[in-house]
Amino acid sequence: MTNQKVPEDPKMINLQYPKERNYWSQRFSVSIPELEKAVDVVGHSVAKVKNYLKSKNSKIKMTNSEFAKDGNDYSPSIYK
Repeated sequence: MTNQKVPEDPKMINLQYPKERNYWSQRFSVSIPELEKAVDVVGHSVAKVKNYLKSKNSKIKMTNSEFAKDGNDYSPSIYK
């Protein structure tokens, strides 16, 4: 992955900006069209997109511990 900084809102995927599309597609190890489809289906929440992509057997290389390394809590709010 490139040294891209975390998006302004690390809990939401904003497809409007190419840097954000690139960041999240690299983060999830999916193509931009796969990312766009996931956002179309489940919305812009990072947690929902991650779960959707995992359920679709995408090649997500990121483990839960790797996903949390950026210090953000992506767990559903009902568990907080």
